[in-house]
Amino acid sequence: MRVAWGRPRLGTRRPRTRENGIAMAELVIDRDFAAPCERLFQAFTDPTVLVEWYGPVGFSVPRTTCEIDPRVGGRRRLELVNDDDPVQRLSVDATFTELDPPWLIASQEELPDGGTYALRIEIDCCEGKERSHVRLVQLPWPGADVEQIRSGWESSFTKLDALLDL
Repeated sequence: MRVAWGRPRLGTRRPRTRENGIAMAELVIDRDFAAPCERLFQAFTDPTVLVEWYGPVGFSVPRTTCEIDPRVGGRRRLELVNDDDPVQRLSVDATFTELDPPWLIASQEELPDGGTYALRIEIDCCEGKERSHVRLVQLPWPGADVEQIRSGWESSFTKLDALLDL
């Protein structure tokens, strides 16, 4: 079992400030899953699995839009599509900065406005290796957007829970 991280759990946010004075925040989500570490790592790095759960309820990822090259320097590209209004799309274009299968996935995402954010997913195997703990850290975000982003991840993780139960 890997050593658990020594950071506070359950959505701790550290305020940050950019040069333009906008308060920025770090999103942290801790969640347990009934699956071994390897299966969770696959859920984040295998496009055939990722498209089955990624995105909040009401959004999907068409398989034809999802490309994942899980290596440092590799890319994760996909489009989230609104199920009710397919014209509404959100592109994700990220570069993997760290990978340590099945424990760690880190990437830097480019945003349409030219900004970037970092995403770090740490996976810790629990007793018996049939349960795992995931810590997701995403930063920086304007403080006002953090709860909406948290809600999207929580909804996605509910879909992932259902997929892992199959």
